[in-house]
Amino acid sequence: MGQHSYAGLRPGHDAFGRPIRDLDQLSYTDRVLAIRRLAGSLQAQGSGDAAWLGRCLSRYLAGESKGDLVACLGLHPPSGDHRSPAAMVARERRDSLLIQLSIAAGGDRAALRMFQEGADVGQCAQLVEQLRSNPPGSPAAFTRARKRGVSAA
Repeated sequence: MGQHSYAGLRPGHDAFGRPIRDLDQLSYTDRVLAIRRLAGSLQAQGSGDAAWLGRCLSRYLAGESKGDLVACLGLHPPSGDHRSPAAMVARERRDSLLIQLSIAAGGDRAALRMFQEGADVGQCAQLVEQLRSNPPGSPAAFTRARKRGVSAA
């Protein structure tokens, strides 16, 4: 019997047509196709968040947002609100670190003392280092973090 090669396979793609190479190195066309596949996959998952994101990506690719992905996702802040998504995520991350530090240190005041010069941070060194660029100024920082409802995880 002679050798038979499947003509449908393309170099650099798997049997389903998905690129095998590093996704950061995709061509423009392959990036668009990857987003299209992802949008369909997210919509097929059926869960609220995934399906919503899939619909947004599909509308973006269909040109409904005139090329503005941020508008398609509804991520322009409402009038008078100047918080960017990046600032909101950074605030949530800091709040989570503050709560973790308070738990690890045994309380808000003990956690606050770790930012004083020469303080023994012990097992909390990694948390203290992550908060070093924006340390809490008072015990109220911990209270505000808890009120915003962020978990310690």
